[in-house]
Amino acid sequence: MALILSRPGELTRVSYPLPPRKKRVRSGIERAPKRIWLRHRKFVRSHQCCVPGCPALQVDFHHIRNAAIAGVGLKSHDRYGVPLCRNHHDEHHNCGVHTFEDRHGIDLYAIAAELVRVSPDWKMRVSLAEAA
Repeated sequence: MALILSRPGELTRVSYPLPPRKKRVRSGIERAPKRIWLRHRKFVRSHQCCVPGCPALQVDFHHIRNAAIAGVGLKSHDRYGVPLCRNHHDEHHNCGVHTFEDRHGIDLYAIAAELVRVSPDWKMRVSLAEAA
């Protein structure tokens, strides 16, 4: 809208047509798959710490990380989650996945895969099957 002087001392509003809207340019990059599955996290936290002989009952949902499954500043997918108590969680972060597995004689990736297999979050399992 613009104001123009039609007669001395009188302003009139005149509307102009708007230019057409720009077309949205798509980047072609697909969105990342959903990584957070709250129902699966709750299921994993309902278990005891996966380190044999650990008496702790309070556990954290721990993401197993390596360069192949997580980028800088990104959490890995929840399918790589295992229950660890706070002490073992911190120990894992301090020593790394392979040292931690050797020290305690466990395979965290196998535990995570089994938790996914029996998880009540069927939507997560379907999305993983579709992505494969």
